[in-house]
Amino acid sequence: MNIVNEKKLINIADANIYSQLTTYLQQIINEWQFEKAADFKYAFKIYLEQNPNFIKMFPNEYTIYNELYVKCKFLTLSQFVLSELVDFFREHWIEQYDITFYTDRQSTIFFDLFDACMMGELIYEDRDEWKNKIIKSLKENNQVLFTVQNKEVEKNRASSNKVTVGELIVTFENNLKNKRIEFITITNYLDRLQKEYTIDEQIKNKIAHLLKFYKVLVTSSMDALGAEEVMTYIDEEDHKFKVLKKGIIEEIKMDNLAELEKTISSLYELRNKNNATELDYKSLIQAYRLTQVDWDKIVKESNKILGSVNIESEFQKNFHNAINTKNSLLLITYLFILAQKGHLDEIFERDIKIKEIFKAHLAKKFTAKLASHFEANLREPVYLSYFLQHILKDILKLNENESAVLAIKLVNELKRAGDKQYLPIAYGDLKEGIFKWKGIVEKDDKLELEK
Repeated sequence: MNIVNEKKLINIADANIYSQLTTYLQQIINEWQFEKAADFKYAFKIYLEQNPNFIKMFPNEYTIYNELYVKCKFLTLSQFVLSELVDFFREHWIEQYDITFYTDRQSTIFFDLFDACMMGELIYEDRDEWKNKIIKSLKENNQVLFTVQNKEVEKNRASSNKVTVGELIVTFENNLKNKRIEFITITNYLDRLQKEYTIDEQIKNKIAHLLKFYKVLVTSSMDALGAEEVMTYIDEEDHKFKVLKKGIIEEIKMDNLAELEKTISSLYELRNKNNATELDYKSLIQAYRLTQVDWDKIVKESNKILGSVNIESEFQKNFHNAINTKNSLLLITYLFILAQKGHLDEIFERDIKIKEIFKAHLAKKFTAKLASHFEANLREPVYLSYFLQHILKDILKLNENESAVLAIKLVNELKRAGDKQYLPIAYGDLKEGIFKWKGIVEKDDKLELEK
């Protein structure tokens, strides 16, 4: 049809055109016709700029057009600049539930489009910063997600009987009680919610989608489970074709290969925002994956240690012994436990012996003033970075990539442990396809992380 012609709209207030255009838009939304949705999104914005009186003169028509416009925006998430995405989710979330085809396949469409959008930001730690901003915007979203049906619960609620998107996110966060989110079963939480609020299955599914997205947002892009890129490769051991996505490696049968390649290439086409190549991302994810097997051993070892060691002094004694004996598995495991319990950034405050040895080292290598700055600023990320590099590179002899990947894993654990800021001490270098530590410079009798 010619209603949207070369990304321009003609008189959309005309009754005949209104009828045709709304029917046409509903069709392209339900069939997920991405390019046509993008055309309308662009054209409608221009039309309103050129016809500023349209909203006042045709409020009913505008309301319907705007609802369709928002749904078209959901279908074009991959094109968003991340700052736009933050503002969008503050105002809009529930509109996507009315997109029939889209909501039937939320797990494959919404999340893939979001991943493609995130790929526009090359630095993984910057992606995490945007994810935190999106969480904040969702908490500020006042759209009504559902109405409380349970009269007893409704009576005890301080506010209205309407639960908003923002309220649901805050309630779920409070329910976590500093537990790592991967240990929280969303299904079990939904079952409790269903009984408490007497919600139906349709609403339960809507909430599940929102909480799954929250889980995506709180999982770091630098974690294998949170990496947005998809990597395909030939396994050197069994020579089978495999794919790595969201930390899961699966074998791909040859009859599914064409479909997989089409899916992956479409993600990069949707992104289309930067000059990084698919090979760049593959190299970086491959570099991250190098320590995955050892990490599984570390997690198992930590569970064993936590089950047998309860006294903090005994823990410290064993930690010091692991350093002295250069026991790689135990040493990394103790660092992991400190991060998991939210103590890694407090290590110099909690372990006086470590602090005094490290202070003496700084005084000897640099100056007494610098050592004094350290003692007055024990939680400065730069000193934790210096300490971890000494452990991982100098003592355990890990290379730059492996040690940086482990550092990222540790600070991810620390962030999950509670109200902690992400410590940007390592990063993924797309140009070289490896992970690196941020540089440390001496300046004005103190150490600083390079920008």
